[in-house]
Formats: sequence, structure tokens, C-alpha cells
Amino acid sequence: MTDRRRAADDAGALLLGRALSMIAEAAVMLVVVRLLGKAEVGVLAGMLVVCQTVAIVATAGLPALLLMALPGQPIEVRRAIASTHLRVLHTLGAVVGVGFVAFALAGEHRGAAPEDTAVWLWLAPLPLFDLPLRALPNLLVIEGRAATGARLAIGKSIVSSAATLVPVALGAPLWGVAACGTLGAAVVWLALPWSLAQLYRGVERPATTAGEPGPITSSGWPSGWTTLRRALPLGLTDIAGAIAARLDRHLVLAWFSVEAFAEYQVGAWQIPFIVNIPYAVGTATAAPMRELFSAGRGRAAVELWRASIHDVALVVVPVSMVFLVAAPSVVELLFTARYLPAVPVFRCYTVLTMARVAAFGVVLVAAGRPRDVLLAASFGLAASVAIALPLTAWLGPTGAAIAAVIAFVPAAGVYCWRIARAAGVALGRTFPLGTYARLVSWAAIPGAVAAALDHVFDPSPLRGLIVTTAVVGVGFAALATRAGDLDRDHWRYLARWLSLRPLRDRAVDRR
Repeated sequence: MTDRRRAADDAGALLLGRALSMIAEAAVMLVVVRLLGKAEVGVLAGMLVVCQTVAIVATAGLPALLLMALPGQPIEVRRAIASTHLRVLHTLGAVVGVGFVAFALAGEHRGAAPEDTAVWLWLAPLPLFDLPLRALPNLLVIEGRAATGARLAIGKSIVSSAATLVPVALGAPLWGVAACGTLGAAVVWLALPWSLAQLYRGVERPATTAGEPGPITSSGWPSGWTTLRRALPLGLTDIAGAIAARLDRHLVLAWFSVEAFAEYQVGAWQIPFIVNIPYAVGTATAAPMRELFSAGRGRAAVELWRASIHDVALVVVPVSMVFLVAAPSVVELLFTARYLPAVPVFRCYTVLTMARVAAFGVVLVAAGRPRDVLLAASFGLAASVAIALPLTAWLGPTGAAIAAVIAFVPAAGVYCWRIARAAGVALGRTFPLGTYARLVSWAAIPGAVAAALDHVFDPSPLRGLIVTTAVVGVGFAALATRAGDLDRDHWRYLARWLSLRPLRDRAVDRR
């Protein structure tokens, strides 16, 4: 199986699992906005944004480090490295949990409401279960178990969605939602020891390698402190990336009312499945790119990455165009007419989704250049702050969304500059800008036709969305196929996944 075919099947398995899980998560959001008022939605969404940001920061880059440390190692060493990573993540989860308890007690000392204190006390055990699970998808992909990862993602989403939806539907207070969320995470965590048992059954400890360089210590196991130190550049990168990616939400949460934040969170809702395609493909291509870089074939690794961007854009661009044109219909259908003020923010985020067709950091991680990832991520954070603060103060919540779109461009440029240096190629041979612009034009032409039809006939939201989907989908497929951007291999690949054949193929789940 070629690198591209193997990566495509792994990415497809991850995407299918993530698609089904995101549909479940999206369904929860659709129900919650109908059961709760805007103020309650804003409070719940704010709590989730804070928890997600803290979780990403606390993982300290360890899940991404697996993509560098495991490929090419004997299975005994892979088991040892994975065990150390998970042990450190459990420790970090416990530290974050203690922090939640301290925050709750400090709030109680300041006179916070008992309900607010109870929320953080019930959330305290959550990081202990959640942080280690964030490394499991990467581990499963590296071990050739992408389909297992897809099934686990589906199960996790079902449990976590039920843990949120059931207490909300029953009218439970916010601390009850937090308690159910922690309980759901504990249930999902049971998949971790099960997966390790399946991956490394019968695998012994690696032989002692005292005095030798590398991740293995004299005891035959990687050092936790050494692992954490090596993950530090990626951890700082995750911190910068997490803050940059959620800076707009935190600004709106801090500067505006909870009702305004509820509208913003609805607008910032991203299309299930589509938004995760570049990251799933990046995860799937990380191992073959790492092998190519290790063999001194940086140019070939970048070519594999460029090919994956083309394939990702074939899906992301037309679907994003549908949601961009039909934004009012989508918001009204999904979130009711009460949230129509969120349409400008929704359109900004749809443009951002259309632009995100590549996982830039994965290439630098595969090249063994985590410091370059940190440099690019830090620049992206600085750009986000410099652009978001004035635009949010000037234009309000919509300005924050516009800033997120603008800040993406210079950040992507810095990533491409560092990728070019890491691979020894020209800057123009990194991101395939010409190909991407051509695919956008194949979507924009039918998109303009669909927008004109919507303006002339003013259909109902459902009819408008159906017509836009049909016009953009058929138009893009026809133009891209005629131009040769969409060929027989792409149609065959689509047919294979519509039949779910790769998930049944034992080659996808090989060791």
C-alpha cells in the first residue's frame, strides 16, 4: 500500500468516526438552544470554552509528540514511550483537577454562589480522565488501528453528548450538568486500558539501554521528566495555538453580555465533519512524512502534504461555499430565528473553515522541528492579539470574528516559510496556492448562481438550503471534473467510503 493510499484510508477512518461523533455533538447543541434561554446557553458555552482551553494547554504537547517519537521504533519501545506519555498525562490531569478545586474554594472565599462553586468541584476529576484520552487517537493511527479510533470516537461522542443532553433536558442545574460530564468522561476513559491491552498484548519491556542516547532510561522505561521536557516546545505551541484559536471567544465572553456570547457561540459553530478533515488527514500523513524526513526526503514529504491539501480542498471548499451562501437559512433551521443576528459571525467562520485545508504544524512535527512550530504558533498568537483587540473594540463581536479570519493569513505564511526551510524547498513549493484558488473558483461560480436564485425567489430556509446545496454541489463537481481536479481515483475513493468498505478491510486495522 502506497503512503498516499495508506494515509487516505487512515484519514477516511478517522474522518468517518469524527463525522458521526460531531453529528451527535451538533445535535446536542441544536437541542440545548431550544431548551435554554440565551443567558443559560451563554453560561454553559462559556464554561465549555474555558474547560477546552485549559485541557489543550494542560496536555503540554504530549499527544503531538507521539507522532515524532513512535514511528520507526520497535514495538517494545513504542509500548514504553506510550506508557510514559499516558502516565504523565494522568499526572497533569490530576494537577489541573487540584487547580479546579483551588479555584472553587477561592471563589467560595470571595462570596461566590454555592452553585458556581459546586460546578468547579464536580469538574475537578474531569481532566484526570480527559487528558490521557487526547493521546489515544494519535497512538491508534501510528499502530495502524485508525478504524478502531473511529469507533472509539463515535462511542465517546455518544456518551459525552448524552451526559450533557440528559441533565439539560431534565432541568438539572449547571453543577448537575458538570457532574454528568465528569461521569461520562470516566466511562469513556475505560477505553484507554482496553486499547492498550489490545495494542501491546504480550509485549515485554524494552531491554536496558543505560548510557545510550534516546528516550529509554537505565530502567528500561522512558523518563517522565525527559518526556515532558521534550514535549515542552510542542506544549508551548499548543498553548499559543489554543489561545489564538479561542481568543475571539474569550474576548466576547469578557467584554459582552452572556446573551451576546450565546449568539457568538452559535455563529462560531463549525460544520461537523468538514472542520476536522485537514487535522484528520494531517494525523494520518504524519507517520509517512516522518519516515520520509528521516530518510532525507523532505521534498517528497512536502509533495505528499501538497497532494493531501488538494484532496482536502475538494471536499472542504464546496461544502463551505454552500454554508457561506445559505448562512441565514442554516442558522434559522438549526438554531431558530432568535439567533439570526449570529449570521455575520457564522459567515466569517465559514470563510475560515474554507481556508483551513491544511494542517501546517504536522509537517514541522514530522520534520522534527517542534521549535519552528512554536515560532509560527507564537507569531499567530501575536497577530491574533494585534488584530482582534482593536477590531473587537470597534465592531463588537463581529469584529472578533473578522479578526480571526484576517489573522489566519500571516500565521499560515510563517508556517509555510518554516516548512520550506525544513524541507529544503522553495516557498512557492509549500502550500499549493494556485490549485487552491482554482478550486475556490469552481465553487464560487455556482455559489454566485445559487445566491442569485435565493435573492430572486426568496424561498423558505429549507428549500433555500436544498437548492444551494444542489447548485453548488453539481456545479463544482462538473467544473472540477472537466478541469481534471476531480478524477476517477477521487470518485472511486468516494464510492469506497460510501460503501464503508475500508472499515471492514482488515488492512486498515493491521498492526
